[in-house]
Amino acid sequence: MTDELLRFDQEQIQGFLQDESKCTGWAESISFPETEEEIQALVALCQGKHLSLTIQGNLTGICGGAVPQGGHILNLSKMNRILEFKLEEGLVRVEPGLLLQDLNQALRKKQREKALFFPPDPTEALASIGGMAACNASGAGSYFYGATRNYVHGIRMVTAQGILHVRRGEKTQEALLQELGEPEGSFLLEKKVLGKNVAGYDWQPNGDAVDLLLSSEGSLGIISELELRLMPVPMQKMGILFFFRENELAIEFVRWIRGENVDWLEERPVGGPIAIEYMNQSAFQIVKEFRELKPELKRFQQIPHAVEAGVYLEFHEESEEKIEQVAEQLLGLNDHFNMVEGQEWCAFDEESLEQIRVFRHAVPECANLRMVERKTKESRLRKLGTDFAVPNDKLKACMIMYQQGLDQLGIDSLIFGHIGDNHLHINFLPKTWEEAEKSQLLIAEWESQVIAWRGTITAEHGVGRTKRSAFQRMYSSKDVQIMKSIKERFDPEGIFNPGVIFDAKKPAKKNAGA
Repeated sequence: MTDELLRFDQEQIQGFLQDESKCTGWAESISFPETEEEIQALVALCQGKHLSLTIQGNLTGICGGAVPQGGHILNLSKMNRILEFKLEEGLVRVEPGLLLQDLNQALRKKQREKALFFPPDPTEALASIGGMAACNASGAGSYFYGATRNYVHGIRMVTAQGILHVRRGEKTQEALLQELGEPEGSFLLEKKVLGKNVAGYDWQPNGDAVDLLLSSEGSLGIISELELRLMPVPMQKMGILFFFRENELAIEFVRWIRGENVDWLEERPVGGPIAIEYMNQSAFQIVKEFRELKPELKRFQQIPHAVEAGVYLEFHEESEEKIEQVAEQLLGLNDHFNMVEGQEWCAFDEESLEQIRVFRHAVPECANLRMVERKTKESRLRKLGTDFAVPNDKLKACMIMYQQGLDQLGIDSLIFGHIGDNHLHINFLPKTWEEAEKSQLLIAEWESQVIAWRGTITAEHGVGRTKRSAFQRMYSSKDVQIMKSIKERFDPEGIFNPGVIFDAKKPAKKNAGA
């Protein structure tokens, strides 16, 4: 049966050699299992042939984690079913290949029975749920709701030793490792990252075993099923995009809405946002430039002139009265933060909220379109970006560092992202290979400072293949070795996603499967 699952048609395989990182790989074979039993059989086959396994969802990642470097591709796209709704318990069981947009659509259809939703909201609605769990994906709403990890109640995973079935609260990470074999040496990480972070394993001996398996990027095993925790749909929602004439005051506004002290304003926020998003002047400009090419952007109002930054806030409340109270306070702050008065974009229903989200998501999409244009002249070019996050007290210093570096570099760029978590994406749009190299040098310089501030080199995208070197610089050699030891407990032969997070244990064999 296992041999029948393998496909060796290189023409078919070509469509599965690249993710959104635009890195390209190679593989001898591919399979599309439809059951956990088929995954087990394929793992046993690859173990027997010492063949590496690259696990794929829907190829929406941007760090090369699903790009094969030889061996076999195990693609989970056909395991895309919702297995069971447990609405009274606020749970749903799903297969890993289910797409986020399909889960959200199914939950909307169930709202007459019970109004529940799945809070994680990464930009890419075509992401698979298994892929989201594998890198602990987050999104705009993670400021309040947290990342995917917070909503995984149970997980089934096929490992080199067999099937693991772990539910939250059942066992510690240390207990799980002891079941796989007593770990050797010290297993306490030296480095404590402050804030949002998905670099490496979330190893805490007394932490929940479920959390160790999440954000492992397919390096410990293959997720075959997830039990997700749902939340009640909020009664009232509101979103407001404010435009600022001064970038520095936009940052102060962010600090104020987070509850931090601002010298000239004693008034405290009356509501807490679930999302705090930022866009700089260049982000607005690139959307303006592509407005005519993207029909969904034409229906938006014109962006005000002389704007240096924008901050989008979203609120989920239980009463219309509370929403009105929050709106009244925020709309009265124009003079305090030099906002463009009367030009803010407000949304009070799901349709208009979605329109503002579409606008926000258009920023990286337009950056991608710009690089498609530039690649016609220099094929090696690609968009370069950061996924850094820093502690709260370093936000202002970090923004100054970014702006000074970009001003000195003089290369097309833009800034956007989850500023509530001090997690911003800087996208570089080089026109030449020389500009690309200079951009890489600046990113490396920033990376060193972010690490010194006890921030992270990846807050949501994962390490994948493209950030292995940065990961090794972020952690001490001792910490990296501890994480490698954890991988070896799960995957002694190193066949699961070799080259993801860590250097591959051994090169993939090119003559296997023939």
